[in-house]
Amino acid sequence: MSQVAIELTAKTPSAECAWTYHFEVKSTKDAENEFIDLWDYPFDSLPGDSALEHAWRLARSYLSKIESAMTRRRTDSYVQYVALAFCLQSLRPHQPILLPVGPVSKLLGLEDGTISRLCRFAKKDGFLSELSNYQMPKGGRPGRAKEYQFHMDKLKIA
Repeated sequence: MSQVAIELTAKTPSAECAWTYHFEVKSTKDAENEFIDLWDYPFDSLPGDSALEHAWRLARSYLSKIESAMTRRRTDSYVQYVALAFCLQSLRPHQPILLPVGPVSKLLGLEDGTISRLCRFAKKDGFLSELSNYQMPKGGRPGRAKEYQFHMDKLKIA
């Protein structure tokens, strides 16, 4: 918190209180508490991003931790796929996750067939369980990706 106060003070006119200048509050104590509350507030994604894109952003920051927690690494792409699924599930605890091949292949820069292989590896290694099958598009209705559960207990992230 003190580092935040230092940064705010550096960007504040000298006669003003840093917290009340930057936040619409009456006192420093109010501003500090509002800041902490907002900092801890969970969100699914950044404005304009899908949950999948947000999970990928998180996954990239966790790659080394996830890689070191994996007992079977396979390939760098596999680590990325597992990290994506892990972060997506962490954003949606107790809910199924969707890992649609097309959007995931674009995020990871891989072919659709490679994404399907990575998914098979993740199921074989016990990271993913399939909860529902893919539903083909019918009568003008869009199809639906398979639903999965990522087993968070399979990775002990410190």
